[in-house]
Amino acid sequence: MSDYGITDDGFVLKRLADIKLELETSLDALFANANVSGESVFGQLIGLFSDAQAQAWESFQLVANQYNPSNASGPNQSSLVQLNGLTRMKAEAGVVTLTLTGRDDTTIDAGSLVCNSKRTIYYSTDEDVTISSGTATVAATATETGDSESLAGTLTTIVNPISGWLTVTNETAATVGMGIESDEELRARRDISTLAPSQSVVESIYSNLLDISGVEFARVYVNETSVTDSRSIPSHSIACVVVGGDDDTIAETIHNRKPAGITAYGNTDVSVIDDQSFSYPISFIRPTEIPIYVNVTIKTDDSFPVDGESKIMSAIISYADGGADELGATDFGNEDGFPPGSDVVYSRMFTPLNSVEGHEVTSLFISTDSEDITGEETIPIAYDEVSSWDSTQITITIDNE
Repeated sequence: MSDYGITDDGFVLKRLADIKLELETSLDALFANANVSGESVFGQLIGLFSDAQAQAWESFQLVANQYNPSNASGPNQSSLVQLNGLTRMKAEAGVVTLTLTGRDDTTIDAGSLVCNSKRTIYYSTDEDVTISSGTATVAATATETGDSESLAGTLTTIVNPISGWLTVTNETAATVGMGIESDEELRARRDISTLAPSQSVVESIYSNLLDISGVEFARVYVNETSVTDSRSIPSHSIACVVVGGDDDTIAETIHNRKPAGITAYGNTDVSVIDDQSFSYPISFIRPTEIPIYVNVTIKTDDSFPVDGESKIMSAIISYADGGADELGATDFGNEDGFPPGSDVVYSRMFTPLNSVEGHEVTSLFISTDSEDITGEETIPIAYDEVSSWDSTQITITIDNE
């Protein structure tokens, strides 16, 4: 077997230096003591042919890599992961609920555009809406896919004015969209999916839940004992905590993967009909949202951005959602932010604050009570709860006295 190409150790690339050496050796066998220096005719020909061969070998390597799930990319990777029952997730646009004001009986047509003050993010209304009693609400979708964030109160510009339509705003933050799943993200999801047929019931249910379109988070808890456990999960039951995804699809996945005789426990109930037309009650947990209120006082200097307060709010929300990576920071391993079941650690809150330049924090309080934001301790979050963050729950006070 050749030392290059497809070998027992996989594909071995023949490099330019190897190709040149082979050509020089072959030429020397035909013409003893031939001049193969770079300036000679033979040297120029060897360089020309070896470069063409090297490019061909690199193409061979690219083709070989497309059959390796760890190296495949682009359309080839999209095709290859279908062997694992996966498809690349498509890009999605963000959505938001807009509040409109104006004269009664004014109709705002579907497709009307609004944007933020900088005109960097645009949303199009999803349907016709008519103003009544001075106001109306309508759903709108971002005109571009991706994860651009629109905080509450930032969509205030009417792009195409209509007579009688006076103002627009978003009272709550927009749901962030997503770009098309990257090669790296799809590769990581495929690695998780290989657990799907695992003999471990927990791993199988967990990986199959994560494979469901729209599921952002999943955890599977098991109580194998004969008594209710400390989490209040009944005996011989499983509790699946899931964020995102379709209720029916989640229930069917749990039903298909859980062992017979094991109860699926939770606060969301769905009836699953099997192939014999029998109905089975399946439950899972949609985590209860625990609103987190933040009260920060800062002292600023000349380098504090004009929109610094908004940036701090955005940093807090991004950090809670995705951890230090969302800020490009290193945070001693806290890569996940505050997912369901994760305590809101007080000391971690300084990371997003310090990601914005030009200020120092003089006080920081967190609480689950909007009327008493005085806490300086970690807020415990149960396994079936998730901390909820919104710009309307964050107060930034600048005190330069």
